[in-house]
Amino acid sequence: MRFGAVPLSIIATSGLWLYIIYLGFAFGHPMAFADGQAAFHENTTMSARLLSALTLERFGKLNLTDVSPAGLDQWFTLLFFALIGCSSGRRLACDSCLLPAR
Repeated sequence: MRFGAVPLSIIATSGLWLYIIYLGFAFGHPMAFADGQAAFHENTTMSARLLSALTLERFGKLNLTDVSPAGLDQWFTLLFFALIGCSSGRRLACDSCLLPAR
């Protein structure tokens, strides 16, 4: 059974939509979580954080010599990227073997 991208996108983001609806009814401000995020991120705007994420700005500031628990998340990020890269390469090789010839 194949689903379209639009229904799957709605399902994938339904938690965020329900949270926005809840904030709208409970506090009268549906985007209240954005204010909390701005305070956590030193009052940067959402567009500035989005631009930072799109340009991968944080990866230019990796400090791999930090051995504190807060510094370990950088190692985990690199480890997860490496695992994703290795698994996707193997999957492509395996999928090409399993596909029937047309």
